[in-house]
Amino acid sequence: MAKYAGIILEQLGSYQPIFVVAACAYLVALGVVHLIVPNYEAVSLQEARA
Repeated sequence: MAKYAGIILEQLGSYQPIFVVAACAYLVALGVVHLIVPNYEAVSLQEARA
């Protein structure tokens, strides 16, 4: 991974594309989590002990 980051930095001279890819990956992962678990709710401690 660091090798590719170095190549991008060497070619473009900026970290911006790396951060754009990271931000998009975060948003995709967040969307996947919301699709997998669409209805989650807080757990009451009283119910968890029973």
